[in-house]
Amino acid sequence: MKVYLCRKCRALVVSEGFPASAGCPAGGAHLWHRLCKGNLTGGSGLNPYICKKCGVTVYCSSAPSSAGCPAGGAHLWTRL
Repeated sequence: MKVYLCRKCRALVVSEGFPASAGCPAGGAHLWHRLCKGNLTGGSGLNPYICKKCGVTVYCSSAPSSAGCPAGGAHLWTRL
């Protein structure tokens, strides 16, 4: 599964394919960015990462993408 984050509303979604963009609570369409292969709860082979800027935590098989931080610019990931 892949983890996606909306840059506008900070929603996190785990999906095999690209999530639907309609219905962002922040208005208009979601602005999804794929962060990594992983999930939101952890598991075998997944490491926890937290962004120092926006506070999002994800569990990924490798370092998450830095693109699309809701706090502006790039994510600053730290492995927990």
